[in-house]
Amino acid sequence: MQFTLQTLFLLFVVLWTSLALFDPLGIVAFLVVVVLAVSFRFFKRQEIVISIVILGVLIALLLPAQSQSREVARLAHCVQNLDRIATALRAYRAEHGRYPPVCITDAAGKPIHSWRTALVPYLGETKPQPQYDFDQPWDSVKNLQVIGETPQVFACPTSGDRFGGETTYFALTGAGTAWTENIGADSDKRFRPDQLVLVVEVANHGGVRWTEPRDSTPECNVPVKGVMPPLGLASEHRDRAHVLCADGSVRWIHTGSLKALPSGALTVGAADPVDWKKLDAPVLNPKGFSRSTWNRLAALPIWLLSSGVLLYRAWRSRKAAMSNAGDVAVESTIAGS
Repeated sequence: MQFTLQTLFLLFVVLWTSLALFDPLGIVAFLVVVVLAVSFRFFKRQEIVISIVILGVLIALLLPAQSQSREVARLAHCVQNLDRIATALRAYRAEHGRYPPVCITDAAGKPIHSWRTALVPYLGETKPQPQYDFDQPWDSVKNLQVIGETPQVFACPTSGDRFGGETTYFALTGAGTAWTENIGADSDKRFRPDQLVLVVEVANHGGVRWTEPRDSTPECNVPVKGVMPPLGLASEHRDRAHVLCADGSVRWIHTGSLKALPSGALTVGAADPVDWKKLDAPVLNPKGFSRSTWNRLAALPIWLLSSGVLLYRAWRSRKAAMSNAGDVAVESTIAGS
């Protein structure tokens, strides 16, 4: 019994660390280790049956936790996306003296491109960018052919996996907003850039593409009969959504309890100032290690050690079995003589 429990404990540790290191592919890594151990004749037949049953239950219990861990990683990635957008906006503003136009227009004043397209050169992307034609509108045949090649920075990982070419980050525009007033981190302190929202995360946008010149407004963020209108603050992250403020900070807001951003966060000179602490909207740090990264760093040596011990025990078991088989053969030979 002790031998069986030790075996199951080792298998459980290898399974857990495999999932922590390789996400869903951890099942494959775990099975590779198990197949190697079985090939070394580590398991007896009854141990194999018991192990398969128990490990099946463990996998069923661990997969929901693994799914939650992946969502934590997506949350961290979402914050990093907004931080990259903030960096690109600062770079554009430093070069041109203002943020890019929310809607890039043609000679007749018709909106034909989004501000996101103007940020592409400032994102620091190393891979080739889509062959987007700025001489044609965003929904031209040529541009629609490359619209699915969305720069990953413009889509939240949680919803971006399902939406081809769609965005989840929208500029907050309109009279008196930080975007329209060109208020950034270097603006006059009386404008409180740390209180003014520049970009909001939006989930209920009806399929807006990243090149499409459509964005959010303060009116979109005022609930109607308790329901947030389209293009209002919302996300796939359960009851919270991210906002990017004019000072470059990223905050996480409870959408379920808040229902709307306070007017002080939407427009300059609003009567009600924003108390982020009261709203439980902390600043999220996009730098450093995410929880997922720390999990991997912690799991790697444990995975190597447990897999090594499991395979060593398997090899030792095989060696002992071969030695016993040799002894039996010698005894049979002697007895036959």
